[in-house]
Amino acid sequence: MAFILRDDSAEKPNLRRCFNFPAHATYDKYVSSLENFAPCISDFLSGIIFQGFCCVIRDFLEKEVGMNNVMKHLLVGIILFFVCGSFCAVAFEPPSFILGPGDVLEVSVWKDEDLTKQVVIQPDGYLSFPLIGQVLAGGRTLADVQSEIAGRLEEYISSPTVTLLPIRIESYKVYVLGKVNKPGVFIVPPSVNVMQALSMSAGTTPFANLDNISILRQGPSGQERILFDYKAVTKGKNLELNIELKNGDVVVVP
Repeated sequence: MAFILRDDSAEKPNLRRCFNFPAHATYDKYVSSLENFAPCISDFLSGIIFQGFCCVIRDFLEKEVGMNNVMKHLLVGIILFFVCGSFCAVAFEPPSFILGPGDVLEVSVWKDEDLTKQVVIQPDGYLSFPLIGQVLAGGRTLADVQSEIAGRLEEYISSPTVTLLPIRIESYKVYVLGKVNKPGVFIVPPSVNVMQALSMSAGTTPFANLDNISILRQGPSGQERILFDYKAVTKGKNLELNIELKNGDVVVVP
């Protein structure tokens, strides 16, 4: 089975040419469906896996399995429906990090260009959106805010489809202090670990005490101190100590 890499310059992949589908009215229906779903599924499956899936469908259609045509078409239609729906749902699931003041989001409502807006979360944690006014976004996930906007828009729009995308995340900050070359506050993505934060601060100085690096974190019961064994991690040991930093964490290099 030969795989052909997806051509990103094309608006829609020509699956009939790539996979040598025969010219047949029945095949045309399935090929057209696959091509229409290609932008969603192929991006999620990195092209090659998607094309392999197309080959499986092709081989299934070409194989004589003892079914009549109606049953065969029904089974393939069910497979396409559930596979396409599942991958599209996963591909567009919003990230789960916590939003905060200064973050820039794009809110779009399907088939309503007037309700596609970029909004900024204000210092009080609220964002403003047409028709529904103020929405609390700070301290919540994208999925939570998206769900509330959709729910409140139902008063004005029938079954609105709302998409919420992060354009610029400004609220996620970590601090690196002590004997590093560039101490300070860093605006970071929500998945930065300790070693990456130290790299952002241009590394430690020759006089840094690498045995006593720690992370200060504000928790529900107050501030806690998390020890970090720099030498072990750089040797590939105790890698679980290289934790992902949370918003507001302070890395201290004595």
